[in-house]
Amino acid sequence: ETPVVLLHGLGAASHYWVETAIDLFRSGRSVIVPDAPGSGQSDPPAVKTGWGIPGRVAAVSALLDALGVRKADLVGHSLGGWTAGAFALAEPHRVRRLVLVDSAGFSKPDPQAEAELRASLSPGDRAGARRLYDLLFLRKLFPASGFLLDAFGRQYRSENVVATVAALEDTDGLLGREAALPEGTVFIHGDGDLICPLPATRSAFARTPNARLFVIRGTGHDAPLEAPRLFHVTLRTALSE
Repeated sequence: ETPVVLLHGLGAASHYWVETAIDLFRSGRSVIVPDAPGSGQSDPPAVKTGWGIPGRVAAVSALLDALGVRKADLVGHSLGGWTAGAFALAEPHRVRRLVLVDSAGFSKPDPQAEAELRASLSPGDRAGARRLYDLLFLRKLFPASGFLLDAFGRQYRSENVVATVAALEDTDGLLGREAALPEGTVFIHGDGDLICPLPATRSAFARTPNARLFVIRGTGHDAPLEAPRLFHVTLRTALSE
């Protein structure tokens, strides 16, 4: 049996995928849900460069080696999508299906916009946390006020987020490499995504061999959390066809 590997994004950990993992398990799939380096229960990288995309790709490879998994269906959200795409480029023989969800890595904003985005990902106060919350979620998961926003902001000021953002390099991006992605790669994207806008994903989809694109209406950057039932049906379809 080919397992499904679920890769989370920035500021998250394996718990991001709990409901998705349960849904896939109930449909008869084996699921592997790792914490990225420095996230959740995973140790931080030994060197600063380990926080970047190459370090994340190496961690996925080492995990599959340790579990004796020769080939997997790879699903990644946001930075996890960028990681999944980079892994598929580095080790295509180990990926049966690639599913990229609200994926990063397919755009190159101008320097000022990129600097502003990087700064917004590590908010310094409650106002900054509110702005980031609004960027991430079109459908709000909790009231944007008080201690909830403070906790949300602390999560994005943690070492793993700050170090990861600092380690991201344009040279590791997926933009311009889409033709080398696995044939039949599936893109799932929220139409209201402000972090990784849908037009960039549409362009990536057009350049990827025999790709498929599912757009989830009325969601932002976190379709798996904002519209879980619809996302789960879409993901099961993506993995079964």
